[in-house]
Amino acid sequence: MNWKKCGVMEKGTLLKSASLLILIIFLFAGCSGKPSQSTIEELYVKEVKKHSGFIGQITDIKNFSVTNGLMKDNATYIADVSCDIVFKMNYDDAVKLMAKDIPAFVPPSDPMMRAAMAGLHQPTPLEKAERELRMIVGRQFKAGDKFSRHDKVTLLKKDKGWSLE
Repeated sequence: MNWKKCGVMEKGTLLKSASLLILIIFLFAGCSGKPSQSTIEELYVKEVKKHSGFIGQITDIKNFSVTNGLMKDNATYIADVSCDIVFKMNYDDAVKLMAKDIPAFVPPSDPMMRAAMAGLHQPTPLEKAERELRMIVGRQFKAGDKFSRHDKVTLLKKDKGWSLE
């Protein structure tokens, strides 16, 4: 076909223009979509571990899934997520690990305070750790025990990608 006679453009120029148009559409489609499940999981796990303190050291997050989602606008995605929290060790080992970070009781230097506390039982770091862990978890557990967690998370699209609000 003689492209010049048709009044369109040369064959090579048309192909280059079409390729450029497809590339632009592809780039904008990739930038304006919802976050992937792997992005949501990465941000969620990071946030949970950051705020879970000691429990984050003795548990893993498994079976993560996005159960539902809504693109609220071009920069906001709301997702329902679920996962299993799996204990990496048993309760007694977790208490011992936690007790390592609890300082032992040091009697006050004031003689009056020392006398007033003389008859009181001062819990050991192990006793403190057990009491604290029981308050957090509420029960004893074995390595491999798990419980399900369901959350709603909001992700915001920023200049450098998605972030968890």
